[in-house]
Amino acid sequence: MIIINFNDYIQKLETYCYWDARIVDISIATFFNNIDMYLELNDNEYLQLSFIQCYNIKFEHYFEYQKNIDYCKLKKQQIPYFIQNIEGEDLNIYDYIKYHIKIDMFPGVLELYCNSLNVKKVSGFVLGIE
Repeated sequence: MIIINFNDYIQKLETYCYWDARIVDISIATFFNNIDMYLELNDNEYLQLSFIQCYNIKFEHYFEYQKNIDYCKLKKQQIPYFIQNIEGEDLNIYDYIKYHIKIDMFPGVLELYCNSLNVKKVSGFVLGIE
């Protein structure tokens, strides 16, 4: 489902009760053009948040939260990122940057600008981790 405005996006997300969901993967494709974030809803269902045609992508990991393990070797239960809040606004910059998004995913924050948003439920997602 392609989203028209940010309020529609949040309303769609809220139907899935995504708060405090574990983020099990973030994939970045084609020179940071597209970002897909996968939230665990239950053992076999995930919510895919897609940010399309991205600009000014910024990810901050809090210094106070030490990375004591190689993140490439994390088991799903060890992934420390959980959705706390998603904020955003509709924009019109150069007629193609339509959204500003900020995701609080303790212990980090993802902020970006993009042209399109998409949200869908997926089943049987295979993680690149154990």
